[in-house]
Amino acid sequence: LKDPDPDVTRAVWEGKVPMRITMDPGEAIALTSRAPAEAHFLLAPRCSYIPLLVQQVRQFFVDHAGLSFAGDDSEIWFESQGVPLKWHYPIGLLYDLHVAPVCSRSGEPPPLPWEVTVRFRGFPADKLIRVQSSMTVDAPQDHFMAMIKEADYLRSGSIKKVMSLSKQDQTALWSGISSNDYEGFWAVNTRLITTDGAPKSVPVRIYVVGRSVVQEPVAPFESSSPANTLSDALARLLPSLFQPSTPTASPPPSPLTLLHGVPAPLDAPLLWLSQNCAYPDNFLHI
Repeated sequence: LKDPDPDVTRAVWEGKVPMRITMDPGEAIALTSRAPAEAHFLLAPRCSYIPLLVQQVRQFFVDHAGLSFAGDDSEIWFESQGVPLKWHYPIGLLYDLHVAPVCSRSGEPPPLPWEVTVRFRGFPADKLIRVQSSMTVDAPQDHFMAMIKEADYLRSGSIKKVMSLSKQDQTALWSGISSNDYEGFWAVNTRLITTDGAPKSVPVRIYVVGRSVVQEPVAPFESSSPANTLSDALARLLPSLFQPSTPTASPPPSPLTLLHGVPAPLDAPLLWLSQNCAYPDNFLHI
């Protein structure tokens, strides 16, 4: 197998989402001394995670709005259009999930910056997992490494590659994300995703509005056919939405399919996409 293309992996890594973060009006009145609070603008890496923004956002509202909040960071949460944002999803995936459905219905281009509300009260424990961090356990890092191990298992049938990494290398994966260090991350990750032969399956998750997340093993090759494409995988996993073309007929129009905020190349080999366009957790999130 070929090594990942650094031009592609770097372009994916450098993708960002402009965000405009405001306080909930009711909380702004109750918790700040200078209401209405200003908005906080930032460029969030698509491959990063909401918990990595918390300290920066909290400090901004302390400095610029006189925020009086003595609670733990684990009590802080974010929402978009009234829907809580799942902190264990990459930021780019969150943006696509919350913005794309609205745009597809209206025909309007995606709104930028992304309007997000930070909340300091009323943590929705029935909808979100509470982030609990301590000196020994970092929940976001722990979840990320669990995803890395799951991806490794789907590719090879074991997690030997991940478990054979030194503690320093395992730490380098998460610190690469938290410090936006492309070289540091890929120096380790390349060893996880390159194999001597074809992997057993490709780690992929598919998100369809109004449905549960679809995750099933998808082989990169079939014994009697060339490399499986993304279109092949979608037709297999979601036959009601994606129908393969035939020699005598073209398939009906497919739903909008996004990968990193752009229309996914349906004719691209699934294995190539997995090596070059996966999120840092090594899953294709489509």
